[in-house]
Amino acid sequence: MSWNNPNFWTMSTMVFLGYRDLYEDFDTTNLGDLLAGAPSIDILNSISFINAQIHHPNHVKFQEKLFEMFSGYVPKPEFNKAIRFIRDNKARGTYFGIVNNYSSCIIYRWVMENLNEQPEGSIIPAQEYNLFKAYLYANQIWIDRQYIPDFDFDSIDVYIRNILPIALPYNEFAVFKDFRYQYYRASEFFKFCLDDEDFERYLNLFLAENGLTRWEEYINQLISSYIRDLKPPRTTHRLKVTEEGVRTMLDNLAVNNRKILNEPDFLELRSYPIYKLSDDEYIFLNLNFFVDKVFNAIQFQFAQLLVSNNETYRGKLIKNAIQFFGILGQAFPERYLNHVLYSSLSENNDYVIYSEKDLIQRGWVEGTPDFYIRYKTKVFIVELKNVLMSAKVKHSNDFDIIQAHLKEKFVSDKNGKDEGVSQIVNSINSIKDGVMIDIDQFDTASATYYPIIVYTDFNHSLPGVNYNLNQELRQVAEERTEAPHKIKDLVLIHIDDLTHLMDCMRAKKVDFRRTINDYLSYVQSNSKKTRAVYYREGTTSFSYYLKGLEKAKPCFSLDAFIQKIEEILNG
Repeated sequence: MSWNNPNFWTMSTMVFLGYRDLYEDFDTTNLGDLLAGAPSIDILNSISFINAQIHHPNHVKFQEKLFEMFSGYVPKPEFNKAIRFIRDNKARGTYFGIVNNYSSCIIYRWVMENLNEQPEGSIIPAQEYNLFKAYLYANQIWIDRQYIPDFDFDSIDVYIRNILPIALPYNEFAVFKDFRYQYYRASEFFKFCLDDEDFERYLNLFLAENGLTRWEEYINQLISSYIRDLKPPRTTHRLKVTEEGVRTMLDNLAVNNRKILNEPDFLELRSYPIYKLSDDEYIFLNLNFFVDKVFNAIQFQFAQLLVSNNETYRGKLIKNAIQFFGILGQAFPERYLNHVLYSSLSENNDYVIYSEKDLIQRGWVEGTPDFYIRYKTKVFIVELKNVLMSAKVKHSNDFDIIQAHLKEKFVSDKNGKDEGVSQIVNSINSIKDGVMIDIDQFDTASATYYPIIVYTDFNHSLPGVNYNLNQELRQVAEERTEAPHKIKDLVLIHIDDLTHLMDCMRAKKVDFRRTINDYLSYVQSNSKKTRAVYYREGTTSFSYYLKGLEKAKPCFSLDAFIQKIEEILNG
């Protein structure tokens, strides 16, 4: 019996076809039996092609077509069993699935551990069929591992306590990631380099290494390499690259000759999601993981160059990549957020906006928020949290461990230092005490405060995270403020979603404050309802709310992205 995999955002069900659904020998066979003798490159080629087709926000709709593509050599009796499986699940109102990132990684890992040198294209029909069986075997592995809770939720808190531990281990494998924002970040990073004496020196070293004179040339190479290939409906899985700079980046992301680990989060494949076929050709093993690495690869190349050239930062030698990443993490994310907010809100005279640097220069020295935004008497206090959720937390299957992580990173750390929601409440108290009198005069007695946390790890987009941290905010506000009712509920926004929202605002498709208010109203109205069918709406994140917002979708198109990049390249 295949596991019923809940779609955490819709409370619908997606049922994956497993080995036991078609065959009876799962306990007496293994991947080695099924894949032995098959050419390694052909396996990688086939699985990466099938896997690339699910790199789409609506991949659920493609799964039946993928089954047809993948099952060409399946004997008729087993094929008919699979068709009945699909039909029966449709009748029950569930979605059918066969291809997923997790099973593909199981196959990849086996191939990396058992590489052979058989020539590409030498796979035979019997091996093609066994590859199909091996994929179902991989499906069955993770189906059998699943932690299945009691789905009889009698409250929204019980829903979160059960759903969040299930979702986290597979979130990176299930959520579609849009590669376009990586180019925004890369572009802003290069601009940031030009405004810093040390980083400008690093940029010149990077350009010289890649045979370029302007950073715009590097972005243009990336765009020309990927745009033509990485788009639906038939997404490529292989790429030939002529540009030296792009090849260097892809070489740094290649899994070839890397140590293969036996960890449940597939760290080696998340870190190195590409297989290098030749000097100029590459296979994308997992586009979701690759998307995460586009900007990271640029940082990694910077780090390698700086260490090998004995470069310094503020007069101190950069000894290793970790040291450089720490320097960059302190300097760049806030600069990027500054650009995202100012590029849209500063164009609208209805908004007042100050960064932390602006506020400090004007006299607010202690406990300054990362950003202060005001529309009339609506005050948005924004904190940026560039924190990661560890594999230990993600794979704990333990809500208490997850909650402890959220409290440490977003409420107060192990030493009792205020973080996130606590910082925001402190900032609100400072405003009430008059810290803004000489900076931004308005009627503070009539103010309504909107706490906003911008985060960088998309795992914090899962249902229940915002809801959980809002409970923490409300508790801190009750303890520290005299009028907690003046503080709206917390809104967590992923930095890519904020970029999307600001682009839509510039295009006059949406308004910042109205979208925040609409989201809060949507969540609050549903969280008060007692029927389980409303729990998903009552705990949905801003990320998923924004993706479903029809009027924001035109800003998310490929054409809009190309226009945005052209603006960047043209200065």
